[in-house]
Amino acid sequence: MNKYPPKTFFRKIYGLLKGFLNRLNEDHISAFSAQGSYFFILAFFPFLMLMLTLIQYTPITEDVLIDIVVSFLPEGFHSTASGIINELYSKSGTALISITAIALLWSASKGILALIRGFNCIYQIDEKRNYFILRFISVLYTIAFIVGIVITLAILVFGNSLLKLIDLHFPIIYNIVEWIISLRGLYIPIFLSLIFVILYKLVPNKNFRFVDHLPGAIFSALGWEVFSFAYSIYIDYYANYSYIYGSLTSIILLLLWLYFCMYILFLGAEINVYFRRHFQMAHNFVKQHRDESKNEDLV
Repeated sequence: MNKYPPKTFFRKIYGLLKGFLNRLNEDHISAFSAQGSYFFILAFFPFLMLMLTLIQYTPITEDVLIDIVVSFLPEGFHSTASGIINELYSKSGTALISITAIALLWSASKGILALIRGFNCIYQIDEKRNYFILRFISVLYTIAFIVGIVITLAILVFGNSLLKLIDLHFPIIYNIVEWIISLRGLYIPIFLSLIFVILYKLVPNKNFRFVDHLPGAIFSALGWEVFSFAYSIYIDYYANYSYIYGSLTSIILLLLWLYFCMYILFLGAEINVYFRRHFQMAHNFVKQHRDESKNEDLV
């Protein structure tokens, strides 16, 4: 006879999921996701300007840079992008680098602050670090987070477009990049899982074991990849058929992509907290079963 009848089992599952959804509302996941994505979006444009300004000091010419940039943008933004690049090349870049770097660090670090507050709310932690320490920590995490976003966008979302661009301008490394992108389904989840474990471990003002963060980190990494893959399909096959936003379609989808990625990141943290006891029970069960097997082998 089953210990738990089917109806009782499904009631337990339903109660577990309902409690999880209630926790999402209580911890204001949607609000923290919107706040974080808003400041990261503000940081996105200074980041682009900073990169474009630094490129001036490389052998890449203005015409080559314009060709590269417009190949990524909708047709309606070609003239705007060309004008911005011409303006950057025509003016001294020292002051501009300083201004854009400050704007980037301020806005992006505010996004990291939203992550810290969101994680502290999820883990039910009272923040005791002072404001200046938090801002310094936020700047450090900002650099790591932006690198993760850029790599994800470049490989997962714009992988095919990047290949075409490299084939056109840098054919000598085309085969290497094609091989790297072909393996993106293998190493991107591992890379993102590592980044998310570090975030879950270091950002909240509380120490947990490394293994306690793995379930949520793996969920978030797979969630980012699945959502980014769906976005990539739209970019490749449907981006030219939108009549609602016109040339703004890609920008709107980029904003939505970042919001949902932030939401998935907070979901992973909620999974770590809400299901922690269940993960611990499963871990103890596996450990007990392993010990019993070893004892039987010794006998």
